[in-house]
Order: sequence, then structure tokens, then C-alpha cells
Amino acid sequence: MRAMEQPNINQSAGVDTGIFSLQRQFQEMEELNAAMKCVKLDLHSVNTILQFLSTNGVSVTKRGELTSVVGLVKVDMSLLEKGLRALTRCLNRRSQGVLTIEVESTENDISLVIPTYDSSVIENSIVATYAVEVIEKMGAKAHLKKEAISLTFPMSKGQ
Repeated sequence: MRAMEQPNINQSAGVDTGIFSLQRQFQEMEELNAAMKCVKLDLHSVNTILQFLSTNGVSVTKRGELTSVVGLVKVDMSLLEKGLRALTRCLNRRSQGVLTIEVESTENDISLVIPTYDSSVIENSIVATYAVEVIEKMGAKAHLKKEAISLTFPMSKGQ
């Protein structure tokens, strides 16, 4: 994710409202739609995904040991980045500090865990809800808990 730029945000109030909020939401939905139209699922290693996310401005924290995982994940990196950016922007507008994505993996899957103070923020955001749906179309399973959203991708054990 690129720097968390938020155009048309009323900086004095810390939130965007009215027409600026609608414009921002439509723009984010258009970006997700454009990425969905040219989705190309490829197999990537866990380390490749982590490196891609880090390169695009995501603060990634690893949970447990990831180096022993040999499986590959079928994902469209660009679509994943756009979906995660939409989710973290939504959460960033309503929380304090920098958001990080925690990564857990097992032999069977990889989970991207986004900590939040209240996951209902995602359920109450049209853009965030759509971003979750878009990520699920790549084969991920979304799990909303009170203090986190987890996006779990199955591992492919070969080509």
C-alpha cells in the first residue's frame, strides 16, 4: 500500500463528510472494480507476498515461524493490495496510530490479520465490505472478530 493519503479529508475534524466522503467512496469502489476486471491469479510464496506488501507500504508483523511453509498461495497481488488498502483506510480513519497486518501461516493456509478496536467499523462501511467481498472472490475466507479481521487463503501444495 502506498502512503495512506486521504484526499478530500477535512483535516481539522479528522474525518471526511458529505460530498467528499461520497467521492472518496466511489473512487475506491472504481479502483476495486477495475482491479476485478483484470484479475489474474498466480501462485506466490508466503515470503513473496510479505515482501510485496512491505514494498507497498504495509507494516507487516509475522506471528510464529513462516520460513518452514513450502506451499504457494493463489492470489492476484494487485487486487490484494487494493483490497487491503481499502480496508486499512477505513480502519485508519477511525483509529489511532499506524495499522499493521499480522501474518500467520500453517501448512494449509496463510492468514492476514488486521487488528482493529472494533470490527463493526468494517461491517458499517460500504467500501470495506466490498473490499472483503473482492478478496473473498480470490478464494480467501474472511473472519470478523471483535478486535480483528482475518483473511485466510488456502495453500496450494504444488502447481
